[in-house]
Amino acid sequence: MVTWDEVEHAESYNAGLYIKDGSDYKRAYPGTIGSNNFRDFADYLGDGYEYYVRVKTYSNDINSYAHSEWSEYIPFDKNNATDNETDNVNGKLDNIIGNVTTDNAQAAVNSVKGTFADAAAKRELQVAMQTDDSTRAKIEDLETKYKASMNIETKVNPQADIGIDASSVKLLGAALNATQAGSVSFNMSKPDEAAQKDLITNTGFTKAIVLDLELEGAGITKGQALAIPVTITMNPPAGIDVNKLTILHYNADNTSYETLPVRLNSDGTISFTVTHFSNFVFGEQEQSQGSTASGNKEVGGTGDTYYDATEDISNALAQATEEMIRIEEAIPVTAFFSAEAVNALPTEVKENVATNNTIYNLSKITTTQGFISAVDKIIKSDQTTETITFYSSKPFAFNAKSLAALTNANRGFVYMFNHQGHLYKITIPAGAKVDLAGQSFAGPLYIGAQLGTSVLVK
Repeated sequence: MVTWDEVEHAESYNAGLYIKDGSDYKRAYPGTIGSNNFRDFADYLGDGYEYYVRVKTYSNDINSYAHSEWSEYIPFDKNNATDNETDNVNGKLDNIIGNVTTDNAQAAVNSVKGTFADAAAKRELQVAMQTDDSTRAKIEDLETKYKASMNIETKVNPQADIGIDASSVKLLGAALNATQAGSVSFNMSKPDEAAQKDLITNTGFTKAIVLDLELEGAGITKGQALAIPVTITMNPPAGIDVNKLTILHYNADNTSYETLPVRLNSDGTISFTVTHFSNFVFGEQEQSQGSTASGNKEVGGTGDTYYDATEDISNALAQATEEMIRIEEAIPVTAFFSAEAVNALPTEVKENVATNNTIYNLSKITTTQGFISAVDKIIKSDQTTETITFYSSKPFAFNAKSLAALTNANRGFVYMFNHQGHLYKITIPAGAKVDLAGQSFAGPLYIGAQLGTSVLVK
């Protein structure tokens, strides 16, 4: 388990695990981008290798704050590593609950809540409960005595068609969030079909099940932080291969998600630990097994491989462009999309696009990778010669690959986007070239200033 300090204005982090081969660092982990400031690399470590880790931060507002550079490579020896954070958590727990009894359990629980109240401390407790048997034993002992002291019962209430065996579900820490006597119910249901589709879009999963998980009786609303993290243990959802399982945990309004570490237990169950409840996507991420399989990359000279899902993910994200709106003066708009969809474009956008331009509305795309994939797909599929205009309801950055595709097409492009109530327009003339000077991404206003013009329209 690798952890790092949270960064102000960060939207997400990318952590890389590497094997050193001579003077070169070879990626030993396909990589995921998520909002958590920790990654569990346990399944990717092998004996006899010299491992290194580095981390990169992605901005939550590319027009105001740049993405970070990669950190330096930090050496990691799994055979000699000690988990100082877990030791720290267990030391704090021992100081509080070393002599806990039914009589003093309530005071002990209040003390634990206070000790792990801030986000960083709660995250440390979350990691320890997910990864350490000793931490789980301490929490379980405290919970047993607290339930007896407060007369609390924990119930599991699954919806009939969720594909989960209710008898396999076990909770650790749920009762500790109750503040009065009674029952704490763990409700498991499926959102409506439209919500499920929205949550699965752009994940790249070959199979997926969406569950709305809720803790009732703990005095919290959906998405609100738990006083103490909760570990859920259960059978994997029906039809999902546990060896390919990834769990995405969405925030309360479903605008972003984190990838949760999953523990595979010896009895076939899975365990994951959360600090709030909302919607979860249990997905099957296809992974190639053989070294000759498409998408596999060799690690150093070892002959070992990992699956590089970048291309598959990009292809899945590019499907979002099927939602795009195309307007062309020479062809009736209804030949492409409904007039209602076209009218949904802001008036200022339509007024500031030259006649015979083609406009693509990419407002349904929610991620930078999705935007980059959409731009690439449009460039390859639209062979007309007039200027192309992209519009999105929020700004997206370009990476070096998408920018090269854009400028190599040798045609004019306009990108219009809304940001904090303002409409911006950047213009890239045909033949323009830009060098990102080694940067992975660049914001649209920077690109406009480098290649053509950046204008505040409204």
